[in-house]
Amino acid sequence: MAATAAFWTSMKSLFRHYWNMCNYMGKLILINGVKRIKDLPQGILLDVGCGEMPYKKYFSRNITNYIGLDRYIIDPHSKEFCGKEVDVVADAICLPIQCRSIDTILCFNSLNVFSNPFMFFQEANRVLNAQGLLIITTGFMYPIWSDIYDRWRVTNYGLRLMAEDNGFVVNKILPLGEGFWTTTVISLREYMLLMLSDGIKLFLKGSNESYYIRFKKIISTMVVVFFTPILPILINLLFIISWILDELLPSNKHTVYYLLIARKK
Repeated sequence: MAATAAFWTSMKSLFRHYWNMCNYMGKLILINGVKRIKDLPQGILLDVGCGEMPYKKYFSRNITNYIGLDRYIIDPHSKEFCGKEVDVVADAICLPIQCRSIDTILCFNSLNVFSNPFMFFQEANRVLNAQGLLIITTGFMYPIWSDIYDRWRVTNYGLRLMAEDNGFVVNKILPLGEGFWTTTVISLREYMLLMLSDGIKLFLKGSNESYYIRFKKIISTMVVVFFTPILPILINLLFIISWILDELLPSNKHTVYYLLIARKK
């Protein structure tokens, strides 16, 4: 039993590294967006939905105290320990933070999982000092990644409405990963990884199978064997091609993420 558990743990770790290789160029979309605003945060900073705080290293300048807040110490998907540096465990729509005690709030790709994003804006306004800064990134044209936790997609107009209705002045709303081809590659990446994952799961099913399942198993095995070695190279190459095409054939109707920068009135 212990050996089996260790095997599956190592397989999950291996797949996580494989996914990171496939997503190397895709990560640059958010990282480049973060770098554009890295000098704006200052003072006491609250990172809401921080996870393992992958962007903390970009905000060391002008920060006196970096506070990580997340609802989960345990990842609800893998049940593995995450967020080792989490300072506060709480729900984003009910922050256990004193009024007017925070200078900057960051919220990276977590707005879509909140049960009520409008209430998050209210809470952000409550805990921020006068002229406090709110920075949010959230996915827009991004595939659904969970049937339990992925709840919301918000346009730039919706972000502006939620911010202004809750006492914020919007400085900028920037598209990250703008363009038809970039959003297409994002969807293609998720689809191809899902095909690989489903193929592996199907192959590991029990022996009590119909002929249809056996046929699907043969097809999925062929897909897995053929695509697994080349998929990281293929996806990252497609990202580069998509960025070139979006420069040549721009579209402002398609974007992967939005970046909101707003200040409390």
